[in-house]
Amino acid sequence: MNKSQYTFRNRMPIPTDWSQVPLFVDTAYIANMTQIGNETIRKLCQNGVIPATKIGQAWRIAKDDFIACFNSLKEGEGQGKKRDI
Repeated sequence: MNKSQYTFRNRMPIPTDWSQVPLFVDTAYIANMTQIGNETIRKLCQNGVIPATKIGQAWRIAKDDFIACFNSLKEGEGQGKKRDI
């Protein structure tokens, strides 16, 4: 296995660029990719920090929405400072 396919937690491969990420992902995928706990990702979706749609009991997150959300949190847009998540 080469380093670009390094995995952790659920043995899901970590994408090396956004083109490898599906159009819609679940909280486990985001948790795996960001190394943030799955329950934390669920709470961020529930609180509207991460734009997501709940289908049944599962949250689905559009790749483009997550990229925009992640970049705004990283850059602290509208906050004047970086936000802790």
